[in-house]
Amino acid sequence: MPGRCAGAGKVDTTVQCVTFKVVKCKYSVGGEHQIAEVARLFGTDWLQIWKQNPGIVHPDYILFSGQALDIGRLYSVAANDNLHAISKRFGTPMEMLYQLNHDLRGEPMVPEVCVSVKRDLRIRQKRPIGMAKEAY
Repeated sequence: MPGRCAGAGKVDTTVQCVTFKVVKCKYSVGGEHQIAEVARLFGTDWLQIWKQNPGIVHPDYILFSGQALDIGRLYSVAANDNLHAISKRFGTPMEMLYQLNHDLRGEPMVPEVCVSVKRDLRIRQKRPIGMAKEAY
């Protein structure tokens, strides 16, 4: 038809691939938050997050947008490890392991896994028999 554009209705497309490197066990604060708010996002308590970020002087300080926080510990996977055993050992639910480690979905076991520690993992020594609790 005369008077119409020959290319009308056609869409030009360009495909580009972009690679992102995501650092495990890090979280970039999206807005002004406190440590307790970030801890709730990852199913842990604020003490664990604060302990892993010694540069934060006080836990009630407002975190700035873009600030990088350590949100877990990087665990080197042993040859006989599986996700269920790692989940049980560190008290990190399976869904949280997947949230912290997006490279686990549909992939074989990776060399390192980020774990969010829910409890203090220090080995507690047994109190000697007969010793008072206060003295130990």
